[in-house]
Amino acid sequence: MEEKILNIIDEKINPKLLEHQGWIELADVKGKDIYIRFRGACSGCMSNEDTLNNIVKPELKKDINEIENIFIVNDVSEELINLARSILSRK
Repeated sequence: MEEKILNIIDEKINPKLLEHQGWIELADVKGKDIYIRFRGACSGCMSNEDTLNNIVKPELKKDINEIENIFIVNDVSEELINLARSILSRK
C-alpha cells in the first residue's frame, strides 16, 4: 500500500501543490491510517485542512479503498533541529 500512496502523491497530488510552491510527503503508514507532512509553501499554510480535505483525501481514497484516516503531522524535522543546534552552538 505504501508504494501506491507514494505514486499517487508523486503523480497526482504534488503536481497540483507545486503550482503554489508546496508539496506533501508521506510521514508514516500505520494500519489503515496515513500520516502526511506538508512541505514548502504548504508548510504552516492556513489552508492545510482545506488542501487535505479537497485534494489529498479524495485522490488517495479514490484509488486506495483501505485507507480510513489521513492525518497531518506537524513535527519539526531532524534536519532543522540539527541546523538550529549548529547555529545556537556557535560562539
